Amino acid sequence: MKYSKVQMELWRIREQLDRKLSAMSGKQVRDYFAEEAKQFEARTGIRLRAAEGPCIMHGKGRAMRTLKLYIETSVWSHWYADDAPERQEATMEFFRACGTRRDKVVTYISGFVLDELQQAPEDLAADLVSLVDEQGAILLRPTTDVLDLADAYAVHGALPRARRADRLHAAMATVAEMDMLVSWNYRHLVNVSRRERINSVNRLVGYAKRLEIVSPPEVFEDEVQQETD
Repeated sequence: MKYSKVQMELWRIREQLDRKLSAMSGKQVRDYFAEEAKQFEARTGIRLRAAEGPCIMHGKGRAMRTLKLYIETSVWSHWYADDAPERQEATMEFFRACGTRRDKVVTYISGFVLDELQQAPEDLAADLVSLVDEQGAILLRPTTDVLDLADAYAVHGALPRARRADRLHAAMATVAEMDMLVSWNYRHLVNVSRRERINSVNRLVGYAKRLEIVSPPEVFEDEVQQETD
């Protein structure tokens, strides 16, 4: 399979982040991403809306059920993947679909996502930051529970110990009670084996809600199918 330049760049960034995180304690990880969020606001002038409470805004008072989507870094980056036109179009269609469903779909990111996006080449990083702002994603803050669950994934073999960034993305989505983690990372996240292992560990440590880990085209495929039937 041929990977896009954007995907290859993201892997390079994630490997660097994994090496950096591997030397940090839990407190250092929390402090690092808290500082990254502050620096992001200072550099860009964009103030992301933070989730209420320690981790998540539940959308109280909504008449209909809200679909909560944690959008991992690879999805944002594929908006600009000109050398992967099929994935690029699928990514754009996904964000358009989110935009037309604002009354029942809420998108979230974390400091982990912000950090990876800002490590891209300067011109691309600026475009990615603007995209996040345009989409109105809500910022989730890491907690001790997120860090503990990420470690549990390594202990129980759900995700490799060396892939701390992937483990943090999955843990954040779980602890924040997301309905779906949306990603183009088929290698480490969007595949049946990983999904079942992650949910098995989640149940083991007390997170009963199932986390669906899907690619962008899968998020609204049931609605599309109903429309064509």
